[in-house]
Parts: sequence; structure tokens; C-alpha cells
Amino acid sequence: MKPLLRVACFAVPCALLVAASAVSCGGRSSLRTRLRPGVDGGAGGEGGAGGTTSSSTSTTSTTSTTSTTTTGTGGNGGSVSHPIISGSPGSYMQAETSVAATADGHVAVAWIDVDMGGNSAMGYAISNNDGDTFPPPQVLLSPDGRQSSDPVLAVDPAGNFYLIWVGYYIFGGGPEDMHFYVSKAPAGSTTFGPPVEASDPTDTALGDKPWIATTSTGGLIATWERDDETGGPAEGFGLMAARSSDGGVSWQRSVIVNDSTFNVFRNLAYPCTSPLGARIYVAYVAISNQGYDIRLKYSDDGGATFSAQEMPVSLPSETVAFDDPTCVTDGQEVWVSYGIMNEPQGQAESDKSYKIRIAHSADGSGVDWRVDAQDSAAGSYFIHPQMVQESSGAIDVVYYTGDYDWDYEGSFRWGRATAPASGFPPSQVVERPVTFTQARGDSAWLGDYTGLFWQGNKLYTSYVVNTGGVAQIAFARFATN
Repeated sequence: MKPLLRVACFAVPCALLVAASAVSCGGRSSLRTRLRPGVDGGAGGEGGAGGTTSSSTSTTSTTSTTSTTTTGTGGNGGSVSHPIISGSPGSYMQAETSVAATADGHVAVAWIDVDMGGNSAMGYAISNNDGDTFPPPQVLLSPDGRQSSDPVLAVDPAGNFYLIWVGYYIFGGGPEDMHFYVSKAPAGSTTFGPPVEASDPTDTALGDKPWIATTSTGGLIATWERDDETGGPAEGFGLMAARSSDGGVSWQRSVIVNDSTFNVFRNLAYPCTSPLGARIYVAYVAISNQGYDIRLKYSDDGGATFSAQEMPVSLPSETVAFDDPTCVTDGQEVWVSYGIMNEPQGQAESDKSYKIRIAHSADGSGVDWRVDAQDSAAGSYFIHPQMVQESSGAIDVVYYTGDYDWDYEGSFRWGRATAPASGFPPSQVVERPVTFTQARGDSAWLGDYTGLFWQGNKLYTSYVVNTGGVAQIAFARFATN
């Protein structure tokens, strides 16, 4: 037993109760079955399902999809909806989505695709007309028969898309031998190529939640959590980074932070970069016997090394939600978003927040102001906020909101602040109704994050629609000028 409270980090809940004729208790709703004080057996939350897959090739469904552009409606009455782009034959549900766009009108959306047998792969579709329509969705499989989870997209200045995810096996009801892969869709293409491993191929440690971003030099930076209890020199709770300067062909790895004493567990490491400066910030959740808090580190050498000190972001008085923090930077200044709860931490379901807080730092040395971004008139609780910054300095935030767990009249909303320090005006509706649910082991699962991207005075977002009881992916585009 390690000094830190170890509560069955990788216990697998009976999560995706698929269909009567399919897997009844093999589904795995998450890799986020993590160390969470007060939770016996973890919680689940990031992705796929149990079972096997067999290759790393892409396959294509036969369902075409159409999208629309909207300017948002605001208010709290009536319904707003956008077409589903993820539906494909043989799929049980889709969730956990990401989006990226190019200046010439290509839009990529990715998600977890769980089939009727409980196997999980990466589903995706790439539009060539700025998201007005999407082609039939395709499926990308992990190498060597691994399951897949946690897809995140990035795009470089040349218009190449990159998709990162975690591949793993299920042994004895839990994930094992976890590796992080990146596939590239060359500029103008609508198909991702073979995956390249960003993690160490010889490393069999457990891991969680990758993110990926492009740097000011056109390179790539990826981050993830690593949990190693082998007794070797790399043992500990850590956060890893990998960087590539050749378009994802090769990767060099480095340690963001590692705790060999197991006294602090860190996860959900979110990188943010800016074309205006070389600094890379990473925001993440830290968990100790004192609870959860949000911390920040940075790199000024492309991710080769990181600052020795961790900057505290959240206040000691704040009850921080175990929900992905996000950050944006203009090269030196940095803004970090996170959720604040008014109930105990360590729930067995997704933590819901009553505030979405944004903290600002001028240079990564300390927080100088905070502001709340949620629209409290739209709902009492919020989950999975995602944030981007426009070139004007305006900040956009999207999130799910509802008045209680299993609120069938919840919504997915967009807030925009042109002067963030002064607060956020009322939000606009992106999708309504959405079933606001904290449940991880249900086919209506909202995932653990949404897709949000800003490009050329347009905001692109992908998210879960679940009013029919099954999670699927929708897309919307908004003008921001």
C-alpha cells in the first residue's frame, strides 16, 4: 500500500450495458477509473469498452450526414438542434468528441465509437466545405487488437490534422499495457493514416487522458498521465509530454512532473500554446489526501523541460471538480478554466459544478484575477466546460447545463466574453434539449469533454446529443465577429 490513498485505481465498473444480445457487463465506460479519495472502485469516464479489435486500418460506413450553420438563439425556451454526424451501422453509441478546422474549409470531428459487441474504436469524419456537410463516418482502430479511447484533434499551419488517443488491452476486468498513438490526415485528405506511437513502445505502465496541440514553430506537443508501480526507476504518479518536429513521424518524450512517493496524483494534463510565443503551458488536476486542486507548469524549450515549480491555480477554499481543466495563452499570459462544486468530491459519477471559474496569470507565476463564466440563469449545474481564445482576446466557453442529474430539459450552451475580466454575458443555446446526466455507465453518457475550436472568426464545436437515450455526436458552427 502506497502512502497516498489507493482506491482501486483501475477497477472497472459494470458500465456499458449494451444490448440484450450483446455484452452485458464487458463494457468499459472509462479510463478515468482513477484515484479519487472517498470512491471505492473508481468511477470510469474516458471511453471505450471491453472486447477485442484486430487492426489499425480505417473503415467507412454508408451513412451520409448534413450539418448547418447557426448564429445561436439564446434564452431558455424552445428547442434547438443540429444534425448528428456520427451515426454509423453497427455502432452502439458515440461520445468523447474533439474538433479542429483549417483556414481553407476542412473540419475534422472525432469521437469514441462503441460497437454492439462492446468494442471501442476512434470514429471520425472530415468535411471539405467548412462543416456544411460531412461524409460518412470512418473508424480508426488501435494497433495489435487494442481498445481505443480519449480522441483529441489538432491541426498545424499547413492544414494537416492529427488525432491522438490511448490504446489498451482489457485483462481481468481492467485496462493494461496502455500506449498513446497519433495518426495524421495530410492536408486536403479525409482519411487518417496509420498510427505512430508517441509513448515509449517498451513502457507497459498504466496511463490516462492524452491531449495534443501544435506549437508556435509548427511542431506538436502531446501530454498524458502515467501511473507506474513496477518498482523501477520510473515508478510514480506522473505527467508525460511528447514532442514532434517532423509532423508526427518521430517523438521525443519528457517528464512534466513525477511523484515517486505517490503522495500526489496528477491527471487531465491539458496543454495550451500560442503562435505569438514559444511558451507551452500545461494545466492539470492534482489529488492528495487534502483533496483536489488545479496546478500549472510551463516549458520554454518546446516541451523538453518544464518549470520546477507548480503554480497553484485554484484557491484552497474551492472544492474543485474532477473535470478536465482547459487553458489558453497568448504567448505569455494564460487563462485556466475549471469547475467548482458545492457537494463532496469523489463521486462515483461525473462531478457536476455550480461554477465555471477562469483564473488569469500574466506570466505563469501567480493568479492575478478570477471570473466566473457560467450562465446561472440557464441552469444550476454545469459539466465539461471547454475554452478557446480568439485573436481579438475574446474567450469562448461551451458546457452542458441542467438543474439536476437526469434533467431531461438540459442544454449545451456557448458563452462569449469580449472582455473576460469583466465577466460573461448571458449564454446562447447550441443544443436543447440535452439530457443532463452525470452517469458514466449509461448509453446516454455525455463523455468527459467536448470539442471546441476557433478559426477565422468562426467557432466550431462538437458535442453529445442523447435525448433518445443513446449518445451520438452533433456539430455546430458560429460566426464570432
